[in-house]
Amino acid sequence: GNIHVFTKTGQHITTIEGNIPPHNINADGLVYDGHGNLLVSDYTGGRVAVMQETGDVQCFIGTPGTGPGQLDRPMGLTFTRDGHLAVCDSGNKRIQLFTIPKI
Repeated sequence: GNIHVFTKTGQHITTIEGNIPPHNINADGLVYDGHGNLLVSDYTGGRVAVMQETGDVQCFIGTPGTGPGQLDRPMGLTFTRDGHLAVCDSGNKRIQLFTIPKI
């Protein structure tokens, strides 16, 4: 599916294709960081994309695998009270915490 981005007042900003080229992101979960970035879990890519509201990918968090910092079928995303990104790493049956890079 697609990602539709709206302002707080409901104005449509943009639509981001669910399979986001050229990175082939299979979007599953997403969260807004409050600083103009969308974080999108890439279910088949084993990573989280940090994107601008326009859909431009700034960087990736995590890599595919089973070790620390590696993801297998990441799904849900949220932020902890202290600002870490919590990722539901479904394939590895765990929750991982990441520090978000300054962009």
